Parts: sequence; structure tokens; C-alpha cells
Amino acid sequence: MLIQKCKKCSKSFKWSTILKASWSWNGFKPIECENCKTKHYYKPINRIIIFILAFTPLIFENAILGLPLPYGIRSYIFWVYPAWAILLMLLSPFFTRFYIKE
Repeated sequence: MLIQKCKKCSKSFKWSTILKASWSWNGFKPIECENCKTKHYYKPINRIIIFILAFTPLIFENAILGLPLPYGIRSYIFWVYPAWAILLMLLSPFFTRFYIKE
């Protein structure tokens, strides 16, 4: 998927703008188009998608840790969570969608 464009003027949002709106400490913030100043709000379905993707490694944790693995491989499993979180955060602007309140 590509980064979303403004619904009014079709100007693409910046990756960093969407990233800041999606991962701010105060929750999901609306973003404003630099060209036409229209506010775009975070779609609620995005919150569900982010939540599911964030906890996907936990679904497979039991299956992976239940296998008879050598100790060296088990220690690398704990690097999966930070790597997954960073990947999710960096790629989230590509599947995040916004709408305009009317």
C-alpha cells in the first residue's frame, strides 16, 4: 500500500507526519494537510489492526518456545519482540488510513 493522500487536494501526506500522529503519547492525533489545511482523522479500524499486529508474536510464542530448541536459538527469540515493534512502527504509515469528519 502507498501512503494516503488528502481526500480534497490529493497531496500525499509525509511519512513522518503519519508516524507522529499514529505513535504519539497522547493517542491518535488528526493530521492536517499542508496544502489545503483539511483535518484528517484516524480511522478506528486502524487501532484494531495495530493492536492485532502488535500482539501477533505472542500468538506464536507458545508454539516456538514449546519446541525442543537448543539454548542458543531460544535466546534469539527474545530479539523478535523489539524487532517486530520497530518494524510495525516504521511500516504503519503505509497501512494507516484517515477520513474527513463532515
